[in-house]
Amino acid sequence: MKKRWGKTPEGRVKAPISDWLDTIGACWFMPVKSKFGSRSVDYIGVWQGVAFAIEAKRPGGKSGLTNNQKTFLANWIKAGGWGFLTDSLEDLQTQWELACRIAGIKTQDT
Repeated sequence: MKKRWGKTPEGRVKAPISDWLDTIGACWFMPVKSKFGSRSVDYIGVWQGVAFAIEAKRPGGKSGLTNNQKTFLANWIKAGGWGFLTDSLEDLQTQWELACRIAGIKTQDT
């Protein structure tokens, strides 16, 4: 695991997610947060032609979306992108695999 993050609970969730996104060949970035809060989510990217957005929370913090994050994810999904709320890499991978199955995208595991 690359040491890109502090030792905050949310940072410990983001580090393995970032490494995994690199491993699967996703092109992604993390929008810059302002002191006024975020109008988007933690990750935005593309993988195998699919646009995705991910909001990562500290373990057990999946109920903590801001109104801006809820609106962003709802609009993102409505526009055809994949949207994920996660509190661990394992949770994200489970959601991702389900999205792949629904979309008919083959992965190493399917």
